[in-house]
Amino acid sequence: MRYKKLRAGFEVSRIGMGCYALSGVYGPSDPDSFVSVLRKAYEMGVTFFDTADQYGAAEKVLGQAVANVRDRVVISTKVGLAKGYGRDCSRRHVIAACERSLKNLATDWIDIYHIHFDDPTTPVEETVTALEELKTAGKIRAYGLGHLPRARVEEYMRYGHPSTLMCELSAAAKRQYLQYRDLGISHGIDLIGFSVTARGLLTGRIGQGHTFGETDIRNIDSLFYRERMTAALSVKDVLAQVGAQHGMTSVQVAIAWALRQPGVAAVLTGPRNPEHLLENLGACSSELPDAVWADVERALAEIDYALERSVLQTIADLAVGELDVEPERAFRDLVYLIEGAVDFNLISETDALTAFARLMAQKAGAQEERVQIMRELHKTLSELVKHAWDTKSKETCSRSKEDSVLSG
Repeated sequence: MRYKKLRAGFEVSRIGMGCYALSGVYGPSDPDSFVSVLRKAYEMGVTFFDTADQYGAAEKVLGQAVANVRDRVVISTKVGLAKGYGRDCSRRHVIAACERSLKNLATDWIDIYHIHFDDPTTPVEETVTALEELKTAGKIRAYGLGHLPRARVEEYMRYGHPSTLMCELSAAAKRQYLQYRDLGISHGIDLIGFSVTARGLLTGRIGQGHTFGETDIRNIDSLFYRERMTAALSVKDVLAQVGAQHGMTSVQVAIAWALRQPGVAAVLTGPRNPEHLLENLGACSSELPDAVWADVERALAEIDYALERSVLQTIADLAVGELDVEPERAFRDLVYLIEGAVDFNLISETDALTAFARLMAQKAGAQEERVQIMRELHKTLSELVKHAWDTKSKETCSRSKEDSVLSG
């Protein structure tokens, strides 16, 4: 295992363990089995563990798993989500949520307390005040940021002292990392990547037509739909080919790729069994020549360039076309439209959050009511996208082919 000293002043393993699976997003997860995997990870050198207050019983499970080695591990947890896809980063909520997390984790301190999502209704200065109070009280050692728009990240930098930025980062999904990369490097803030195997798409165990369990979030995840999934599987093929030539799996190449990106201090993985844990950690023991990585980057750039042009066209088609008459396809198309429009700065994060919350709220309703709500939502999104389209050229929405190449 390799380790990295963070700006916050303490050291973490470069591969950490995430507990998102315990929230049930990928289907049922056995807490006892997960405790065993977490403890095995520590035995194999993992010292960085990440969870959140909205991951079901994950905080309690993690606290149980590391109770005997608490002073030898780094725990990160998160705050900011509220019921019904709401956001709350008010001082009152942050302070109260921290107390609950400390109790759940059965610990006296949290090493890194992350703002999970942005709350546009709470001034950043108020949230920072709460975080600094917790730090002064010794309840947290440092704080960082997650799924926030770049402008809000910059606000937090002006008002406070975030030490980490969490971002989605895989060879198949780089946009959030690219949004943060220069901020992290120029301000000395450590980037922590998650979903480094693209939620399983880069493992080789998921292909076109794969059937997920009924409650698996990947059923509506845009990365598993339309051209995004096709492109991600092409990325997997590139990584698998390199791995086959150098005695690595596509998973190990994917993790190694993420670890070598500029500004990245650590990455999170979430294996649910010892075999996958062992495979993931093997990424730290293999080094590929720079020439091989250069070939990988060129291949990924070709895929990225074609994908962005295709996704942009699909967003346009979904915005101006009629909504699919089949409710489930209409639902997935709307999710795809929302996420794509945010990616290309065609709608704001706030508008996207409002739309997504409304979309999810109607999911359990009667079919006729669902269809009506989705049609109204489609109309609203179409108007927002068309307005944005009229005020900027397509060229400003998409990076050039050259800009999509990530330097190593």
